[in-house]
Amino acid sequence: MLGGFISSAALAVLYVTDKNYLLEGYEKLSWLIIWAACFIAVAQERSAKEDQFIGFYEALRPAFQTFVYAYVIKTIFIYLLFVYIDPDLLELSKQKAIEIFIEHKPAEEPQEIFNGRLEAYKKEYFGPRLFDLGIMLEVILGFVLSAITAFLMRRDRPDY
Repeated sequence: MLGGFISSAALAVLYVTDKNYLLEGYEKLSWLIIWAACFIAVAQERSAKEDQFIGFYEALRPAFQTFVYAYVIKTIFIYLLFVYIDPDLLELSKQKAIEIFIEHKPAEEPQEIFNGRLEAYKKEYFGPRLFDLGIMLEVILGFVLSAITAFLMRRDRPDY
């Protein structure tokens, strides 16, 4: 859980420094903090069971459990930040998303069709959602990172 609070604190520092940092990808720094927390959780599990062998599944449990706790704390912090603390971030994120949409305009698409797509895109909701496909993809990515952590930190029984 400490990983979630530390990643939220890092996001708060980015927010206080410059709001645009949250919209330009610097919030991915919180992923590194959460992954480090997963490594620490597995390392603590290994040191607590120093005389035992820790297989992949025994290492996966604390890694993924730590990820889920930290990710939930981080997601709640981002939701509160965007919706209640500073709703202007929603407008900034919308402007940033529209800029990116315009930058990725297909060259062969006629301007009238693109303008119609752009207007439809502007009407979408750009705020954080608690139930979203993006959250599920990040949880899957977190599981993959936890599996990598467990694979690297496992201590298998030696073959005799």
